[in-house]
Order: sequence, then C-alpha cells, then structure tokens
Amino acid sequence: TKEYDIVFFARITKMKGIEDAIRALSIAKHYKPDIKMEVIGNADQGYMDSLRELVQELDLTKNIEFRGFLTTQKEMHNEAIKARISILPTYNDTIPGTIVESMLLGLPVISYRTGGIPDLNKDDENIILVEQGNISGLAEEIIKILEDPEKQSAMSNKVKTFALTRFDNTNSTDMLVKAYKEVINDYQQ
Repeated sequence: TKEYDIVFFARITKMKGIEDAIRALSIAKHYKPDIKMEVIGNADQGYMDSLRELVQELDLTKNIEFRGFLTTQKEMHNEAIKARISILPTYNDTIPGTIVESMLLGLPVISYRTGGIPDLNKDDENIILVEQGNISGLAEEIIKILEDPEKQSAMSNKVKTFALTRFDNTNSTDMLVKAYKEVINDYQQ
C-alpha cells in the first residue's frame, strides 16, 4: 500500500502551481477526508511560511506533509514512489523534469495544459491535463483517478512504458541527430 495519495515534487514556487495543488486538495478532501499529499522541494522561508498558513487556513495540516529538500535524486524518487499519483499544475513549462521523472517511476500525472506538456499526449492520454487555473478540475481529476485503481494501474504501466521509450538516451540522441541533419539539409538547399 502507498503512504500518500499524491506527491508534488519540484522547486516550490507559485509558477509550479503549489498553491493550486493545495487548494485542489482542499476540495478533494470533501470526498476523501483522509487524503494525503507529500510535498518535496524547497522554497524561501517566507514563501514556505505563507504556504503553511494556507494549509492551516484550509484545515489541511493532517493531509499535507512538507518534506523539504532531499539531497539525492534517489532519495527523492524513493519518497515519490510512496504516492499513488503525481501532480504538477505548472503555469509555464516546456516539459518539466518532474513530469518525466514521475512517468519513469510509473506515477500517473495530473498537470495543466501548458507549454510543451500537451505534446506528451500526442498519441495517447499519457497525462491527465486540466485547463490552467481550473482548481476544481484538478480536484475532480484527483478524485477520479484515486477512486479507480484499475485506471491508476493501467495508466501507471502506460506512462512508464511511454517514458522509457520517449526519453531513452539512445532514442533522444537519434532524434537530435536527425533534427540537426534536417537543419543542415535545409540550410544547404
């Protein structure tokens, strides 16, 4: 069994959507009172204090654990896989490392439809996407996936397979070489 329902791991900033994740958890708590989210990452002390105030204001002190900065990637991954899903409602990102790492760990991901993130869904639904700023939509998707262990398991397997294929170093190198060759050919013509 998993210790947490949700993991949020990234540099903790407003742009990464931590406040939206907390507010979505507050809504989801109405349907699942024992919902738990682990937050891994660091932020300046003033911002962390304001987040803790928000958590207290929304009566989530028993539902959210702030782990802080973990010194190694392995330690962070060992913590992240204690969750059932990963959330990163970022406001502006190409393809965040957090999403790729979550997929490689087999964690279903919920994120905002922004930047390059929708490109990860070109062939299939690999990530659950919500419109930017739609906190109730985030909460709805959190509840839907937490209440459907079969979808959670299927998505876990699918995202891991996708990430292993898409972000494999050999494939990435081949795609980069191909792109450079196309640029050179276009330039020569």
